[in-house]
Amino acid sequence: MTAIRAQRRLRGLERNGRVGARLVPVGWEQCYRDWSQGYREWAPPPALRASVACIWTSVVAPAGQPVTLGLPDACLALIWQQGRGVFVAGPVTGPALAALPGGAVLAGVRFAPGAGGPALRMPLSALLNQRVDVADLGSGCGAGLRRLPSAVM
Repeated sequence: MTAIRAQRRLRGLERNGRVGARLVPVGWEQCYRDWSQGYREWAPPPALRASVACIWTSVVAPAGQPVTLGLPDACLALIWQQGRGVFVAGPVTGPALAALPGGAVLAGVRFAPGAGGPALRMPLSALLNQRVDVADLGSGCGAGLRRLPSAVM
């Protein structure tokens, strides 16, 4: 891959992530190995790049983190949170405040705009501005996700 293409891909990840997010220049398969504090994004595996914007992890310091402002990006995210399990964060239509408790550990897959609905076999309009446990998604892909453990680490 040329240096210019690599820089463009990294800029794309910066647009999809939070301001100040630390991009980690390793392969996506390394994402499960680094559970140090902070927020990180990885490019998805080549086979998923058409439908997945990024894979990310977030580990909050024990003291907690300040409230952050999330901006709409038209993306659906499939998120695992330690102690909670797997849930879906639907596309948001406006800015949203978010606060995570101290010690929170999360990992997620952010789908490209419009790709999350087909992946879950449901219309994105049903998930606008919502966070829904996979147990509440009904049939389809959500039924298989329901079996994922809530405490993996």
